[in-house]
Parts: sequence; structure tokens; C-alpha cells
Amino acid sequence: MKTNNVPGKVSRREYLGYFSYGFGQCFSYGLLGSFILFFYTDILGISALAASTIFLIARVWDAVNDPMVAGFMDTRRTKSGKFKGYLKFAPLFVVISTILCFFSPDLAIQWKVLYAAITYILWGTVYTVSDIPFWSVSAVITNDPQTRTSLVTAANLGVFAGM
Repeated sequence: MKTNNVPGKVSRREYLGYFSYGFGQCFSYGLLGSFILFFYTDILGISALAASTIFLIARVWDAVNDPMVAGFMDTRRTKSGKFKGYLKFAPLFVVISTILCFFSPDLAIQWKVLYAAITYILWGTVYTVSDIPFWSVSAVITNDPQTRTSLVTAANLGVFAGM
């Protein structure tokens, strides 16, 4: 992977930002992962079979979507750099899509299933747009391997704290 000729130093603010991004992103992931099945079956009132089917379709979509999004991001640059532009707006959409996943519309059951499918798959897609640049930015923020490792460690600490 091509790296920029950036000095090996990364500021404490950047480490804190990387930690915080990991924390916030995985807090959302943990919240959704822990409660969405309960919400779908006990609050929204859809069957476990319908919820499981939604999860299956979402995982298949992720298998297709992840490499497409990564390829797109790898060939484009935002005004802020290769990945930073995505990191600026993606968290807002993760929050909005997370809220939408836990909204219970007053609809007939078949429309609730469709609503759950759309919002859950949307959430997974938005999460991908947030996750790929988050883990990729360490490769372009510095050309020093030890600093990259330290950044990924800070990110992982944020992820574990967020979950």
C-alpha cells in the first residue's frame, strides 16, 4: 500500500481522536448488536424468523458492499485527504441510522418487516462507510510502522471501551 511521506510523529490529539472514533463507532455497534433482535421481536413484533432473514440478507449485502466501498474509497480523494473526509460526515449518518433502527412505526406487520430490513441494511452500509476509512487512515497518516501500530492500538482500546 502506498504511504504518504508524512513525518513519523503523530500528535496526542490525533491519538485521542483515533481512540474516540473507535469508542463512538463501536458503542453504536455494540448497542445495535446487543439489542436489535430483542427490539425486533419484542417491541416491533416481528417474528424471529423474519429478523433472522433480515440479518442473513444484511450479511450477504455486506459481503458485496464492503469491497465495493473499499475500492471506491481507495481510488478517490476528498478535499480533506484520502480518508479524512469520510471520517468527518460518516459518524453523523451512523447515529441517524442507529436511531432509525430503533424506531417503531405504527404499521402493519409486513411493513414493519420491510422497515426493519431497510433500516438495518442501511445501518450496515453506513457503518461500512465509517469503518473502512477508520481502519485505513493509519496506513496513510504516517510512514513509520511503529507509529502505525501505536495508532491501531489506540483505536483498538477505543473499540474495546466502546463495546
